[in-house]
Amino acid sequence: MYKIEKEIPIPPARNKFSKADSNVKDIIETLNQLEVDECFLIPMTSDDLKDKKNVSALRSRIAYAKARVKLVSDIDMELTSREEDRGLRVWRTK
Repeated sequence: MYKIEKEIPIPPARNKFSKADSNVKDIIETLNQLEVDECFLIPMTSDDLKDKKNVSALRSRIAYAKARVKLVSDIDMELTSREEDRGLRVWRTK
């Protein structure tokens, strides 16, 4: 399956990882803008990507956002990470 990569920027104030800000609302709003097989990038620095706690916390927030989205729509999503992306990609799969 061919996937289209579409970068939708997260507002600058939310680009940095923060434990105080769940980013769930941004994830849901951005996901709603995507077509099936499109994605958006959550940028993270190399240090953040190496820190397992940061990545684990962000994955938890994305899982929470996925559960919230499923309550109100039939949208589904998948998370991928590659070192060359310098962040995490969230794909709309349905």
